[in-house]
Amino acid sequence: MQFPRYLKGCLFGLSIFAISHGHGQKFSWTSISDSIKNNADAVVRLEENILNVKSASSATFNVHRVVTVLNKKGEKSAQFTILYDKFIMPSSIKITIYDAAGIVTKKVKESEIGDYSYDASALFSDNRIKIFKPCVIKYPYSVEVNYELEYKGYIGLPGWSPVDIYNLSVEHSCYALNIGTDADIKYKELNLTGQNAVTEENGIKTILWQLDNFIAIDEEPGSPSIEEYTPGVIVAANHFFYDGYPGSLDSWENYNNWIIRLNQDRGELPELTIQKIHALTDTIIDPYQKAKVLYEYLQMRMRYISIQLGIGGFQPFTAETVDKVGYGDCKALSNYYLALLREAGITAFYTLAIHHPAIPVFYYDFPANIYFNHVIVCIPFGSDTIWAECTNKYFPLGHLSSSVAGHPALIVTPEGGKIVATPKSPGERNILSRKSEISLNEDGKGNIILETIYSGLQLYEGFGICVQSIEDQRKNLYEDLNFIDFNIESHRYFYQKSENPFVRLNAVISCNRLATLSGHRMFIPVNPLSDEIDIPEKVENRKTSFIIDFPYMDIDSIEMLLPQNYAIESLPRNSKIESEFGTYELSVNISEGKIIIVSQMKMNSGVFVSSEYDRYRSFLSDINKGENQKIIFKKITTTN
Repeated sequence: MQFPRYLKGCLFGLSIFAISHGHGQKFSWTSISDSIKNNADAVVRLEENILNVKSASSATFNVHRVVTVLNKKGEKSAQFTILYDKFIMPSSIKITIYDAAGIVTKKVKESEIGDYSYDASALFSDNRIKIFKPCVIKYPYSVEVNYELEYKGYIGLPGWSPVDIYNLSVEHSCYALNIGTDADIKYKELNLTGQNAVTEENGIKTILWQLDNFIAIDEEPGSPSIEEYTPGVIVAANHFFYDGYPGSLDSWENYNNWIIRLNQDRGELPELTIQKIHALTDTIIDPYQKAKVLYEYLQMRMRYISIQLGIGGFQPFTAETVDKVGYGDCKALSNYYLALLREAGITAFYTLAIHHPAIPVFYYDFPANIYFNHVIVCIPFGSDTIWAECTNKYFPLGHLSSSVAGHPALIVTPEGGKIVATPKSPGERNILSRKSEISLNEDGKGNIILETIYSGLQLYEGFGICVQSIEDQRKNLYEDLNFIDFNIESHRYFYQKSENPFVRLNAVISCNRLATLSGHRMFIPVNPLSDEIDIPEKVENRKTSFIIDFPYMDIDSIEMLLPQNYAIESLPRNSKIESEFGTYELSVNISEGKIIIVSQMKMNSGVFVSSEYDRYRSFLSDINKGENQKIIFKKITTTN
């Protein structure tokens, strides 16, 4: 599916309004107060934008912005970016660069602004992007930008996000929304309470917001989206007219109905394919098994290609077209799979989803076209529901990636649609399980027979390596294994595509420094395969909450043979650590001449308040200490 429409026409995030501050002003960095510079990599000196919404299909957006870059980290705030297509046309672009004293050093020519396809991997796309990145090596410097966007039809419109990243300060930013008599627009304020001014003249309603002297928020490890803490406004159309299709966002039901109209009469299949479907499924009684067979048929015949055409990238290719060409994007492949299911007598629904690596922002009470960027299929089976990711050729029916699982989705139905959350994968299923047999020699060298299984959301780590060449697999293994001097004697990856898929790695490893010798003693970590957990840096007086993205479990089961001529002198004690962040458990026992070690770490997901941060760091530190405990062997000495 296309990128979210609300991003189009946005510069440095979402932008603002036009009040004259004197265009001849010199933007010397010395005029910035010390308090505004605090924690800042860049400072928005002036931001003045105005959004004129004239009708359900016509709008303009004017931007004037000046930002001062204080250091290299602030450069991203000075990069000029516009996303556009045939419905959004940029014009009157002017970019000027100033030195530290506010003296003009460069006026950027139009030929110096790059203009590219937005998605280079897309086979077809109307989406384009204009980019200019200043090449300035001496800090500080300032960049001034002016431009206009003309909307020839819209679904989403640019709102206001004056502080769109951490470590950005703002001297002055303002945004005006002008709503014409033929327009029906709504807005939602974020972290604002009555900080707008409303006027009306000649039938045009104007709402003005502004922000002054905002001190940058320092980004801290694991911080949530900056939107959680900063002011902003999002805008949507109660009624719109886009590429010949009228629609409404005054409710999720009406947006659902607009999607239905876009997809109408696009599910017809060729007669030959219909015959194949019946040949594959008519003898199968269980509806789930029918859906599974057709899903595998889709995976076998089709490949995913990004395509950003069809009503601004919202309308899928017809099922007949996909059947003919053998490829499609998420919209087209989902629509095609729905056509297959429909022919087999299975009810299923086109579903708008959110593909995002972290917890996405979603306002249930504000229907808008700013959330969904992906399409999947929902198949209800009685009390159970199966979700189909139609762009993946490898994973089984019902398997959702971590970027989709647990996120809001809109199931498109004739009854008006339904906002739901796709199912989360519990930590008990997101397992990395290692079994290893370790044999030690008297000189501290040793061999390891290793079996690692990746499942649930941890499947992706193993699968990413599994599909690589043998040479790249070995390279990744050498980088991942936590040994100093070792050799991978053999390895093999195996992918099991099943209801609960997994990747299995089998490897044989020889280590020249598996244990450390000191006098008559030998030392080896209780879990030699354990990777050191990265402990986020200490933060004094932390301000923001922190996020653990998804739950998981790491389990190590180790059988360690005693080295010849050595006896056990010391073993770590069995221990268990419990907290709201997760649990860690270590057991060490002796059985039949072997040391049996089981290490299990379970991490919980969630958003945690800032005051818990030091306890979280201590929890991780305690796990590292547990994993780094030593087993101590003492050389057996004989006397004559």
